[in-house]
Amino acid sequence: MTVSAHNEFGWGGVALHASAVTPANQQPSKPVLFRVTPHSSTELLAQWSAPRSTGGLTISKYDVEWDVSSTFNSGSGGVAFGSASVEAVVAPTLDVQTVTATASQADLGGTFTLTFNGQTTEAIDAHATAATMEAAIEQLCTVEIGRAHV
Repeated sequence: MTVSAHNEFGWGGVALHASAVTPANQQPSKPVLFRVTPHSSTELLAQWSAPRSTGGLTISKYDVEWDVSSTFNSGSGGVAFGSASVEAVVAPTLDVQTVTATASQADLGGTFTLTFNGQTTEAIDAHATAATMEAAIEQLCTVEIGRAHV
Protein backbone atom coordinates (compact mmCIF):
# COMPACT_ATOMS: atom_id res chain seq x y z
CA MET A 1 0.00 0.00 0.00
CA THR A 2 1.20 3.52 -0.70
CA VAL A 3 0.13 7.02 0.31
CA SER A 4 1.07 10.46 -0.94
CA ALA A 5 -0.07 14.01 -0.12
CA HIS A 6 -1.27 16.76 -2.45
CA ASN A 7 -1.36 20.56 -2.14
CA GLU A 8 -1.53 23.47 -4.59
CA PHE A 9 2.06 22.75 -5.76
CA GLY A 10 1.34 19.13 -6.65
CA TRP A 11 1.90 15.66 -5.28
CA GLY A 12 4.56 14.91 -2.71
CA GLY A 13 6.63 11.76 -2.35
CA VAL A 14 5.15 8.30 -1.93
CA ALA A 15 5.33 6.45 1.35
CA LEU A 16 5.35 2.70 0.82
CA HIS A 17 4.26 0.07 3.34
CA ALA A 18 6.46 -2.81 2.21
CA SER A 19 4.95 -5.76 4.09
CA ALA A 20 1.73 -7.46 3.05
CA VAL A 21 -1.28 -6.67 5.20
CA THR A 22 -4.14 -9.11 5.51
CA PRO A 23 -7.38 -7.79 6.96
CA ALA A 24 -8.59 -9.51 10.13
CA ASN A 25 -11.30 -12.12 9.71
CA GLN A 26 -14.78 -10.80 10.37
CA GLN A 27 -18.44 -11.74 10.17
CA PRO A 28 -19.76 -12.49 6.68
CA SER A 29 -22.17 -10.14 4.95
CA LYS A 30 -25.82 -11.22 4.64
CA PRO A 31 -26.86 -13.86 2.09
CA VAL A 32 -28.16 -12.43 -1.19
CA LEU A 33 -31.02 -13.25 -3.57
CA PHE A 34 -33.13 -14.64 -0.72
CA ARG A 35 -36.60 -15.81 -1.70
CA VAL A 36 -39.36 -17.92 -0.17
CA THR A 37 -42.05 -19.60 -2.25
CA PRO A 38 -44.79 -22.12 -1.44
CA HIS A 39 -43.57 -25.64 -2.21
CA SER A 40 -46.71 -27.53 -1.18
CA SER A 41 -49.68 -27.00 1.12
CA THR A 42 -47.43 -27.70 4.13
CA GLU A 43 -43.95 -26.65 2.93
CA LEU A 44 -42.13 -23.47 2.00
CA LEU A 45 -39.05 -23.39 -0.21
CA ALA A 46 -36.31 -21.00 0.95
CA GLN A 47 -33.48 -20.25 -1.47
CA TRP A 48 -30.52 -17.87 -1.24
CA SER A 49 -27.04 -17.32 -2.59
CA ALA A 50 -23.82 -17.01 -0.62
CA PRO A 51 -22.90 -13.62 0.88
CA ARG A 52 -20.84 -11.26 -1.28
CA SER A 53 -18.20 -11.25 1.49
CA THR A 54 -17.27 -14.37 3.45
CA GLY A 55 -15.41 -12.31 6.05
CA GLY A 56 -12.17 -14.02 5.06
CA LEU A 57 -13.28 -17.52 6.08
CA THR A 58 -15.28 -20.31 4.44
CA ILE A 59 -19.03 -20.14 5.12
CA SER A 60 -19.82 -23.26 7.15
CA LYS A 61 -23.57 -23.02 7.80
CA TYR A 62 -26.69 -20.90 7.60
CA ASP A 63 -29.32 -20.43 10.29
CA VAL A 64 -32.88 -20.26 8.95
CA GLU A 65 -35.72 -19.01 11.16
CA TRP A 66 -39.45 -18.83 10.45
CA ASP A 67 -42.35 -17.23 12.22
CA VAL A 68 -45.87 -15.91 11.65
CA SER A 69 -44.82 -12.64 13.32
CA SER A 70 -42.66 -10.10 11.47
CA THR A 71 -40.76 -9.55 14.75
CA PHE A 72 -39.86 -13.27 14.95
CA ASN A 73 -40.94 -13.63 18.57
CA SER A 74 -44.10 -15.78 18.57
CA GLY A 75 -42.31 -18.94 19.70
CA SER A 76 -41.89 -20.17 23.24
CA GLY A 77 -39.83 -17.70 25.27
CA GLY A 78 -40.28 -14.87 22.75
CA VAL A 79 -38.02 -16.33 20.06
CA ALA A 80 -38.76 -17.34 16.46
CA PHE A 81 -41.40 -20.06 16.09
CA GLY A 82 -38.96 -22.39 14.33
CA SER A 83 -35.37 -22.58 13.19
CA ALA A 84 -32.93 -24.87 11.43
CA SER A 85 -29.20 -24.91 10.88
CA VAL A 86 -28.25 -25.74 7.30
CA GLU A 87 -24.75 -26.87 6.37
CA ALA A 88 -23.22 -24.75 3.62
CA VAL A 89 -22.32 -26.34 0.31
CA VAL A 90 -18.67 -25.54 -0.33
CA ALA A 91 -18.91 -25.65 -4.11
CA PRO A 92 -21.90 -26.00 -6.41
CA THR A 93 -22.33 -29.37 -8.03
CA LEU A 94 -22.30 -29.05 -11.78
CA ASP A 95 -24.37 -31.81 -13.28
CA VAL A 96 -25.40 -32.27 -16.88
CA GLN A 97 -28.62 -34.16 -17.52
CA THR A 98 -29.98 -35.17 -20.91
CA VAL A 99 -33.71 -35.54 -21.39
CA THR A 100 -35.03 -37.17 -24.53
CA ALA A 101 -38.73 -37.48 -25.27
CA THR A 102 -40.29 -39.28 -28.19
CA ALA A 103 -43.89 -39.36 -29.31
CA SER A 104 -45.98 -40.28 -32.28
CA GLN A 105 -47.84 -37.52 -34.09
CA ALA A 106 -51.02 -38.42 -32.19
CA ASP A 107 -49.26 -38.11 -28.81
CA LEU A 108 -47.91 -34.56 -29.19
CA GLY A 109 -49.19 -32.55 -26.22
CA GLY A 110 -49.83 -32.94 -22.53
CA THR A 111 -47.40 -32.33 -19.70
CA PHE A 112 -44.32 -33.89 -18.12
CA THR A 113 -42.27 -33.52 -14.93
CA LEU A 114 -38.55 -33.65 -14.24
CA THR A 115 -36.96 -35.00 -11.06
CA PHE A 116 -33.50 -34.05 -9.78
CA ASN A 117 -31.98 -35.22 -6.48
CA GLY A 118 -35.36 -36.28 -5.13
CA GLN A 119 -37.29 -33.11 -6.04
CA THR A 120 -39.88 -33.07 -8.84
CA THR A 121 -41.01 -30.08 -10.89
CA GLU A 122 -44.59 -29.00 -11.26
CA ALA A 123 -46.20 -30.22 -14.50
CA ILE A 124 -44.48 -28.67 -17.55
CA ASP A 125 -46.42 -28.24 -20.78
CA ALA A 126 -45.09 -30.40 -23.62
CA HIS A 127 -44.72 -27.25 -25.75
CA ALA A 128 -42.93 -25.23 -23.05
CA THR A 129 -40.16 -22.86 -24.05
CA ALA A 130 -36.60 -23.30 -22.78
CA ALA A 131 -37.15 -20.35 -20.41
CA THR A 132 -40.27 -21.98 -18.95
CA MET A 133 -38.40 -25.26 -18.41
CA GLU A 134 -35.48 -23.44 -16.75
CA ALA A 135 -37.89 -21.62 -14.42
CA ALA A 136 -39.56 -24.91 -13.45
CA ILE A 137 -36.19 -26.58 -12.79
CA GLU A 138 -34.96 -23.64 -10.69
CA GLN A 139 -38.00 -23.97 -8.43
CA LEU A 140 -36.48 -27.21 -7.13
CA CYS A 141 -34.62 -26.73 -3.86
CA THR A 142 -31.91 -29.03 -5.23
CA VAL A 143 -31.05 -26.60 -8.06
CA GLU A 144 -29.30 -23.27 -7.47
CA ILE A 145 -31.03 -20.24 -9.00
CA GLY A 146 -29.40 -19.33 -12.31
CA ARG A 147 -27.79 -22.78 -12.76
CA ALA A 148 -30.38 -24.44 -15.01
CA HIS A 149 -29.65 -24.07 -18.71
CA VAL A 150 -31.94 -25.63 -21.30
